[in-house]
Amino acid sequence: MVAEQVVGDRRPVRLPKAAELVAEDLRRDIVRGALRPGDFLPTEANLIDQYGVSRPTLREALRVLEAESLISLQKGARGGARVLGPQLDAAARYGGHLIQAQGGSLEDVLIAEEMLQVGAVRLLAAERPEQGLAALREGLAAEGEALGDITAFSTCAVNFHAGLISATGNQSIALLAGILRSIVERHVMLVAGKQPPTSTPPRWRTKSHEVHTQVLELIEAGDQDGSERLWRRHLETSRRAMMKEIPIKNVIDLFA
Repeated sequence: MVAEQVVGDRRPVRLPKAAELVAEDLRRDIVRGALRPGDFLPTEANLIDQYGVSRPTLREALRVLEAESLISLQKGARGGARVLGPQLDAAARYGGHLIQAQGGSLEDVLIAEEMLQVGAVRLLAAERPEQGLAALREGLAAEGEALGDITAFSTCAVNFHAGLISATGNQSIALLAGILRSIVERHVMLVAGKQPPTSTPPRWRTKSHEVHTQVLELIEAGDQDGSERLWRRHLETSRRAMMKEIPIKNVIDLFA
């Protein structure tokens, strides 16, 4: 039952339940890093004593955190509540539901991610961060070695696209792009799974690697307009090809 408090003639004010307060306190510790992924929460007895709540109230709080994918409840002699930390995949799943509920489509997601990537490419060409570009060069080398394996190549290509965002060093952009990328990656792997095995890499695969190489060269040369133009054209071409290959409209279908 939700507790409510009447203030004069105003509508009732909802008072949080004890389980919500406990969950919020633990959630804050997880997000701030006081409790790190892999850590176990204190024992049930210790948490009950710490918060002064009943066992059912504590267990309700832990179930809330488990539903948010912040902890994993493990049974057995060595069980307990293990910290997972904020999960990008969980955010992507929830974000996908929100997009679907608001009438959005997979193509909306692809276009939004394109806008973030194109902006990141231009920013990289302007700033040319040494560490970020070094990571992109390593990823590009791995991609070149994976040309003969569609699954490995697709993974490397996804990582290169994500690397363009992370190389900027902007955590807010990286988070937004990561949520979108988690949705897009599911579509990429579905498309990759339809490709027949070949003894030599098909032209589209080598062409994609060539474009990745070219955009990195333009970024390293500080060519903002050239890198942006090339990358925008590449992303638009890839989007049309993937949507033709597997024309999924509903985002939630990727999470089935």
